[in-house]
Amino acid sequence: MGEFSDIAAIVLAGGFSKRMGRFKPLLPLGDLCVVERVIHLFRAAGVSAIYVVMGHRAEDLRSRLAGSGVAAGVTLVDNPRYAEGMFSSVQAGLAAVGADIDHIFIQPV
Repeated sequence: MGEFSDIAAIVLAGGFSKRMGRFKPLLPLGDLCVVERVIHLFRAAGVSAIYVVMGHRAEDLRSRLAGSGVAAGVTLVDNPRYAEGMFSSVQAGLAAVGADIDHIFIQPV
């Protein structure tokens, strides 16, 4: 499948994961962690502009993605307002994407 240059994916991975009790983005899902699996699936669908919005445990996430071949080329976005809730991460992701993209997937991890 070809790449879509006018489509971006914003992956929201900055929350506290309170209800889960463990940090969802780094939970194992097969041979990858959840955030890597989401990135892999967007890539497989032809989406090349992928933005991962981080907040809570950003350094743990950054460290995992830095060593991951799956995450090469992914744009990491810091959301200093993550404690305000998911919408602040949506806003941070949209600001990072900019105006050159016509279509956006927004995916909570």
